[in-house]
Order: sequence, then C-alpha cells, then structure tokens
Amino acid sequence: MKLDFNKIGDEKKVLKVLFWCITPILFLVFFRLFWLFFGFIYGGLLSLLLGSQFTELIAIISFMTSLVFTVITYRWLYLQYREHLIGDI
Repeated sequence: MKLDFNKIGDEKKVLKVLFWCITPILFLVFFRLFWLFFGFIYGGLLSLLLGSQFTELIAIISFMTSLVFTVITYRWLYLQYREHLIGDI
C-alpha cells in the first residue's frame, strides 16, 4: 500500500481548521468555568478580608485571573491536540 503524503497533509489542515472552528466555544466554556471558580474563591475570601465595598475590585481580579488561566489552559490544550491528534510535534 502506497502512502499519499499530500492526502495526509490535507487531513492535517482539516484538523487544524476544525480545531480553530470550535475554539471560540471552548474558550468561552473554559473562561466561564474559571470565572465561576475564581469568583467563588475571591468573592468569599476577599470580601471577608476587605469588606463588601470592594466587590468591583474583586470582580476585576476574578476576571483577570480567569482570563490568564483560560489562555494557559487553551495553549496546553492546543499543544496536546497537535502532538496527539495532528502529529506535528
């Protein structure tokens, strides 16, 4: 059986396009998950320490932390996708 390397390259391109098509949905899912998690931790812990007048600051800290964790998680997810499914690495 002869291997057609052009067809394999095309399949890799399709896999990459598929990944980037589902990226917005997965990014929002991870962001919301981390937002809830850090909002719960920061909302409970920091409002006890700082008081309830800093709720906007706590929301900003929760937003920034969840954004950073989402980007890091998504980078790791893409590297795993490339290594195990696409086989680029």
